[in-house]
Amino acid sequence: MRFLILFVAVHFSILSPEQRAFALQQDEIVVVGERTGPRLWRVQKDDAELYVLVSVPYLPADLEWDATAIEYLLDDADHVFLSATGSLGAANAPRAIGAFVRTMTVNRGRVYMNKNTTLADKVGAELAADFNRARARVDARLAKRKERDEATGNSDGTLETVEVSAIEERLAKIKPERTHPYFQSQELSSKAVKSAGLESFGGGVEDRIRKLAKKRKVKAQPVFEIDFQFSDLKLFLQSVKDFSADTNKTCGRGALNFAENELADAHLAAQAWARGDVDALREVIKPEGVSDCIRAVSRELGGLRSFEGASFDEVDFVGRWVEAVDQAMAKPGVRLAIVYTDSWLREDGIMARLGAAGYQIRQPE
Repeated sequence: MRFLILFVAVHFSILSPEQRAFALQQDEIVVVGERTGPRLWRVQKDDAELYVLVSVPYLPADLEWDATAIEYLLDDADHVFLSATGSLGAANAPRAIGAFVRTMTVNRGRVYMNKNTTLADKVGAELAADFNRARARVDARLAKRKERDEATGNSDGTLETVEVSAIEERLAKIKPERTHPYFQSQELSSKAVKSAGLESFGGGVEDRIRKLAKKRKVKAQPVFEIDFQFSDLKLFLQSVKDFSADTNKTCGRGALNFAENELADAHLAAQAWARGDVDALREVIKPEGVSDCIRAVSRELGGLRSFEGASFDEVDFVGRWVEAVDQAMAKPGVRLAIVYTDSWLREDGIMARLGAAGYQIRQPE
């Protein structure tokens, strides 16, 4: 159970459009074998070229794709743009770990609702009933997947730090149904992804390209490097128990939709990405930007120091992308960028703004 640890990745970064509707309507998502992988958009201005690799929020954890075209491109490139990365920094990380430990051992009211309070009391009986049924279905699928993985010798080989492992041991003892509604929503979404055999944040696409660039001594740099402020994390931990009924309901509905309704689209997006089918990718990705849950939580938290006093959805991430591209394209050369599909394709997205600024853009055929 990682809802506390993952809060930073979910709400204080733009690595993925979290809380998109996601469901599991079949027992298995199968994307096996090596695929061609995504093809590239080409952005050109004078003697400068930018090749854009779009990524999707979820891919099968064991997907293999042919990166030959990327390797050839990196042989000529002088720069790789990655999506946002964030860290708590050397000074903030120990304080954050301490805050998590105190929350789990002393300030448990920040995690648990009052003893006689139920989810229905927070979000209403109808939504709570639907939510609990969805959780039961996800738990059953997750148990089946665990049995299959154990039978075949497959397991999660993720390496954790000692500190994170200690926190997760405490998290594993938590009863999800007793936690505040926001945490229950994140728990349901996270389990739905895992029960489908998928991996968040694009299945490690950026990590692989980062390693390929490093091997060729090509500079790889995130467009945004966010130094998360401990004060923001502390504010969240203190505030989540007092989130309004509207925010709790918004996040609950989003997680329910995520777990019940649109797994087929996530499956098709993974397949389209793996085989390089741009038209199919356009069909199944719904450009939405920031989710309703993130907006609701950001409104309750107010301006965040991590975002220079702004709320999450007040930051012009697309504008910063365009600014970074402008600076890079001011001189001749070849560059590569990895961009999430919704940020690239939506009506007011990066591609649209670059086109309006006079860049020539060619879609993969």
